[in-house]
Amino acid sequence: MTAGTDSRRVSFHPLEFRREGDEWIVGVQAVRRVICMPEAGADALRLLQSGKTVGETRSELFRATGKHLDISGFVTRMVEIGFVSGISDKEMPTVSRPPASLPWIKPHHVQFVLNPVLQCLALLTPFIGFAVLFLAGGEIPSASDLLWSPYGTLNIAAQILISSALIALHELSHLAAARAFDVPGRVYLGTRLQFLVVQTEVTGIWLRGRRARLTVYLAGITLDCAVYGLCLIGIGAGFEPSVPILRIAAVLLMLSVFNQLLVFMRTDLYFVMQDLSRCRNLYTDATRYLAHLTRRHVLRHRNLVDPSRSLGPAESRSVRIYAIVCAIGSVLCFLVGVHVIFSAGMPLLFRAAEGLIGGRPLVVMDSAATLAILVCMQSLWGFLWWRRHGAALRRMGRFLRASGH
Repeated sequence: MTAGTDSRRVSFHPLEFRREGDEWIVGVQAVRRVICMPEAGADALRLLQSGKTVGETRSELFRATGKHLDISGFVTRMVEIGFVSGISDKEMPTVSRPPASLPWIKPHHVQFVLNPVLQCLALLTPFIGFAVLFLAGGEIPSASDLLWSPYGTLNIAAQILISSALIALHELSHLAAARAFDVPGRVYLGTRLQFLVVQTEVTGIWLRGRRARLTVYLAGITLDCAVYGLCLIGIGAGFEPSVPILRIAAVLLMLSVFNQLLVFMRTDLYFVMQDLSRCRNLYTDATRYLAHLTRRHVLRHRNLVDPSRSLGPAESRSVRIYAIVCAIGSVLCFLVGVHVIFSAGMPLLFRAAEGLIGGRPLVVMDSAATLAILVCMQSLWGFLWWRRHGAALRRMGRFLRASGH
């Protein structure tokens, strides 16, 4: 180790620390990066952050722990993660990250969403809505309300427009709750199995306490409940326009809440379950465990180390249980998706194709628009799915070729 290397001083972007058990959660909100590290790592960061050189930090940690720690390698890792803003007089480039959504929203703009009275009222709204609907003698919205028009294009267009508005509100609620805790977030399109979804990334919420994390995770469902209740109140009050907006919205919200129960797809309730089970990365650990089982029992690879053994007993047990739920749920969801495609999607596709041949001008236009919407939605899903999983599939292909399978 050269004296020049030892004399380096490291400056950081604003770091935040939160202790969790025997480890520390450390992150930088500006670059939305959060990592977990042992006590020695957090001590090294604090020493470097206080202005001590690499050599001074190494010496001080040796006196405290009796161990020779690779502080230079540690600094290099912090640079790669994006925590370091400069080394000595050299400014480090900021790690490229997609910008946060709606950065102009400040914590004081959305503090009201943390009001417990408002949150309780939102959760009570569905019960009030059911009471109003019952007293008015109205019917609870059902799936048949989605097919309000004889023209498929109008049905699909209404669902897309209304669901887009509901999804925007749902994700905005996550974003607002996170921003109220001074955590940036980003809304983006993604996929979960065969579903095209909109998601909000709020990695920085790991630097806040459990109550804050659960509030952010449940913010979307809380708003869904409030909007669903308002829809029922509106229907009970007799608001029934030619396009049954409230009924369609209510059905879509029911489906949205049901989808949140599919925790094997990392829904909002998945993150609640992960947090309550005190697991750091439940889905990834379960996926690695399932990959281990596949390599061992299907590909017949021996002498493999079970990745769940590196976890604590309680966390390892949670990962194994969730892995079973994940495997069964994914298979069932895939089978249901195939059933829906053949029972509903394909008939709709064939009907639209038939309408293009020899139909009335209005029917031809309706069929063409239906086909265009279906093709665009599936193409978008395919593009996003490949962007997320393409690299992993290529690695798997190279692994299988190398192993002779």
